[in-house]
Amino acid sequence: MKNLFLYVSVVIFTLVFFVECKTLTAAITDKQWNLTEVQGSKVTLTSAPFLVIASEQTRISGNAGCNSFFGNYQMADKGKIAFSGVAMTRKFCVDSIANVVENQFSNIFEKVENYKANEKELTFTDKNGVVLAKFKLAEKQISE
Repeated sequence: MKNLFLYVSVVIFTLVFFVECKTLTAAITDKQWNLTEVQGSKVTLTSAPFLVIASEQTRISGNAGCNSFFGNYQMADKGKIAFSGVAMTRKFCVDSIANVVENQFSNIFEKVENYKANEKELTFTDKNGVVLAKFKLAEKQISE
Protein backbone atom coordinates (compact mmCIF):
# COMPACT_ATOMS: atom_id res chain seq x y z
CA MET A 1 0.00 0.00 0.00
CA LYS A 2 2.87 2.38 0.84
CA ASN A 3 4.50 1.59 -2.52
CA LEU A 4 1.26 2.31 -4.38
CA PHE A 5 0.86 5.64 -2.57
CA LEU A 6 4.48 6.55 -3.33
CA TYR A 7 4.07 5.58 -6.99
CA VAL A 8 0.86 7.62 -7.38
CA SER A 9 2.48 10.60 -5.64
CA VAL A 10 5.48 10.50 -7.98
CA VAL A 11 3.24 10.26 -11.05
CA ILE A 12 1.09 13.21 -9.91
CA PHE A 13 4.16 15.33 -9.09
CA THR A 14 5.69 14.56 -12.49
CA LEU A 15 2.49 15.46 -14.34
CA VAL A 16 2.07 18.72 -12.41
CA PHE A 17 5.72 19.63 -13.02
CA PHE A 18 5.48 19.07 -16.79
CA VAL A 19 2.15 20.87 -17.10
CA GLU A 20 3.53 23.84 -15.13
CA CYS A 21 6.71 23.97 -17.26
CA LYS A 22 4.63 23.78 -20.46
CA THR A 23 2.40 26.59 -19.18
CA LEU A 24 5.41 28.78 -18.34
CA THR A 25 6.91 28.11 -21.76
CA ALA A 26 3.62 28.96 -23.47
CA ALA A 27 3.42 32.21 -21.49
CA ILE A 28 6.55 33.65 -23.18
CA THR A 29 6.81 31.83 -26.52
CA ASP A 30 5.42 32.79 -29.91
CA LYS A 31 5.04 36.42 -28.88
CA GLN A 32 6.93 39.56 -29.74
CA TRP A 33 8.61 41.15 -26.72
CA ASN A 34 9.80 44.76 -27.11
CA LEU A 35 12.95 45.72 -25.20
CA THR A 36 12.27 48.46 -22.61
CA GLU A 37 15.43 48.27 -20.50
CA VAL A 38 18.87 46.75 -21.01
CA GLN A 39 21.62 46.55 -18.38
CA GLY A 40 19.94 49.23 -16.27
CA SER A 41 19.32 51.73 -19.10
CA LYS A 42 15.85 52.58 -20.43
CA VAL A 43 15.43 51.98 -24.15
CA THR A 44 13.87 55.00 -25.87
CA LEU A 45 14.42 54.21 -29.54
CA THR A 46 11.65 55.01 -32.03
CA SER A 47 11.78 51.47 -33.36
CA ALA A 48 12.14 49.23 -30.31
CA PRO A 49 14.49 46.27 -30.44
CA PHE A 50 12.49 43.07 -29.98
CA LEU A 51 12.74 39.36 -29.25
CA VAL A 52 10.59 36.43 -30.38
CA ILE A 53 10.98 33.08 -28.61
CA ALA A 54 9.59 30.39 -30.94
CA SER A 55 8.15 27.29 -29.26
CA GLU A 56 8.35 24.91 -32.23
CA GLN A 57 12.08 24.81 -32.88
CA THR A 58 13.38 26.32 -29.61
CA ARG A 59 14.74 29.24 -31.63
CA ILE A 60 14.93 32.96 -30.95
CA SER A 61 14.95 35.83 -33.41
CA GLY A 62 14.53 39.55 -33.36
CA ASN A 63 16.13 42.90 -33.93
CA ALA A 64 18.72 44.43 -31.60
CA GLY A 65 18.44 48.00 -32.86
CA CYS A 66 20.07 47.98 -36.28
CA ASN A 67 20.73 44.31 -36.92
CA SER A 68 18.68 41.13 -36.85
CA PHE A 69 19.69 38.24 -34.60
CA PHE A 70 18.82 34.58 -34.24
CA GLY A 71 19.85 31.64 -32.09
CA ASN A 72 18.69 28.82 -29.86
CA TYR A 73 17.30 28.57 -26.36
CA GLN A 74 16.69 25.88 -23.82
CA MET A 75 14.35 25.94 -20.84
CA ALA A 76 15.08 23.58 -17.98
CA ASP A 77 13.63 24.09 -14.53
CA LYS A 78 10.91 26.58 -13.69
CA GLY A 79 12.15 30.05 -14.60
CA LYS A 80 15.46 28.86 -16.09
CA ILE A 81 16.52 29.71 -19.64
CA ALA A 82 19.79 29.50 -21.56
CA PHE A 83 20.69 30.85 -24.99
CA SER A 84 23.23 29.42 -27.42
CA GLY A 85 24.46 29.97 -30.94
CA VAL A 86 23.22 33.57 -31.00
CA ALA A 87 24.42 35.32 -34.17
CA MET A 88 23.69 38.69 -35.70
CA THR A 89 23.81 40.42 -39.06
CA ARG A 90 26.45 43.15 -39.20
CA LYS A 91 24.98 46.15 -41.02
CA PHE A 92 26.38 49.60 -40.39
CA CYS A 93 24.40 51.40 -37.70
CA VAL A 94 24.09 55.15 -38.36
CA ASP A 95 22.22 55.90 -35.12
CA SER A 96 24.81 56.04 -32.32
CA ILE A 97 22.20 55.47 -29.57
CA ALA A 98 20.81 52.42 -31.40
CA ASN A 99 24.39 51.16 -31.71
CA VAL A 100 24.93 51.40 -27.93
CA VAL A 101 21.61 49.66 -27.21
CA GLU A 102 22.44 46.95 -29.74
CA ASN A 103 25.84 46.28 -28.15
CA GLN A 104 24.32 46.08 -24.66
CA PHE A 105 21.45 43.87 -25.84
CA SER A 106 23.65 41.47 -27.79
CA ASN A 107 25.89 40.96 -24.75
CA ILE A 108 23.15 39.73 -22.40
CA PHE A 109 22.44 36.37 -24.04
CA GLU A 110 25.52 34.64 -22.64
CA LYS A 111 24.71 35.92 -19.12
CA VAL A 112 20.98 35.18 -18.89
CA GLU A 113 20.07 32.28 -16.60
CA ASN A 114 16.58 33.10 -15.33
CA TYR A 115 13.40 34.74 -16.46
CA LYS A 116 10.23 36.04 -14.85
CA ALA A 117 7.12 36.74 -16.84
CA ASN A 118 3.50 37.73 -16.59
CA GLU A 119 0.95 38.51 -19.30
CA LYS A 120 2.60 41.82 -20.25
CA GLU A 121 6.23 41.77 -19.04
CA LEU A 122 9.31 39.57 -19.37
CA THR A 123 12.51 40.02 -17.36
CA PHE A 124 15.87 38.27 -17.82
CA THR A 125 18.30 38.02 -14.90
CA ASP A 126 21.76 36.56 -14.38
CA LYS A 127 22.75 33.86 -11.86
CA ASN A 128 22.85 36.48 -9.06
CA GLY A 129 19.41 37.87 -9.84
CA VAL A 130 20.75 41.04 -11.47
CA VAL A 131 18.28 42.33 -14.07
CA LEU A 132 19.86 42.22 -17.53
CA ALA A 133 16.86 43.13 -19.68
CA LYS A 134 13.18 43.96 -19.43
CA PHE A 135 10.60 43.57 -22.17
CA LYS A 136 6.95 44.41 -22.63
CA LEU A 137 4.55 42.47 -24.77
CA ALA A 138 4.19 44.18 -28.14
CA GLU A 139 0.75 45.66 -28.74
CA LYS A 140 0.76 44.30 -32.28
CA GLN A 141 2.02 40.74 -32.50
CA ILE A 142 3.97 39.30 -35.43
CA SER A 143 1.15 36.94 -36.41
CA GLU A 144 -1.46 39.74 -36.59
